[in-house]
Amino acid sequence: MTSTIMAPTESIVRAADLLDKTVQRFLDARRTIPAMGRFEVHDECHSMLKLVLRHVEAVSELARRDLVLLPPAITLSRSVSEVALHVLWLLDPNDPFECEVRWLAYLKKGEEHYRRLAQRIADAGGDGTSNLQFANTIGKLRSEIEAKLPRGLKPLPKMPNLFDMLKQIKEERKYLTYMVASQYSHGTWVSGGLYRRHFGTAKEFGEFISPPDWGLPLLLCWFALHAAGQRFLMRVGGDVTAFLPNDFALSVQRAIDEVGNEAPP
Repeated sequence: MTSTIMAPTESIVRAADLLDKTVQRFLDARRTIPAMGRFEVHDECHSMLKLVLRHVEAVSELARRDLVLLPPAITLSRSVSEVALHVLWLLDPNDPFECEVRWLAYLKKGEEHYRRLAQRIADAGGDGTSNLQFANTIGKLRSEIEAKLPRGLKPLPKMPNLFDMLKQIKEERKYLTYMVASQYSHGTWVSGGLYRRHFGTAKEFGEFISPPDWGLPLLLCWFALHAAGQRFLMRVGGDVTAFLPNDFALSVQRAIDEVGNEAPP
């Protein structure tokens, strides 16, 4: 373990601890879910939420370890918010069969991934047969399920892009924070601003990270946990109030707001 460069503030530790408690509350609330298995979309979202939980736990660990670990925390929080938005889109319709139609488009995207991967491997002189066979297996299963959809429901031609997905669930404003967080995943000029200031001969180099910067990854993690977690429990018949009673949810939101409002050093 390297020495800590920038110790976390009390407010950041408190917010990270509350996120971990939120994770545990979701795990406890899963016990209230009746037996699943009728709809593939519910099982899929359950798996996706496990990914959300692990990402959030990682961000909490980074926050408590050293504030200079902000870039990987933002990268993880960007991923966790994207997973959560997919869950919200998949489970947005009240009709579970409409949700299943969206899951089929989600499955098709996975099928297309393995087809592209097989082609790339072949182009590089390798053997992509196993990936192509898996894609064909997915395609066969997808076609069989599509044939059993209730009358009037048709498969989607493809998954919408993230912005169109957000428009469909009336959450377009979430794209703004996603745009900002994406800079750190893609390694753009914007993300390098953590280590430089100004231009030309006035340029300064350093590590220009301050505690309020942690408000972004913590907020994205909180959004992913409460929004996707509540939607999932509601759709599968779990106890939403056992997961996030109002007083607890308010305490988490206030703790994260406090981080974002901290005075820079």
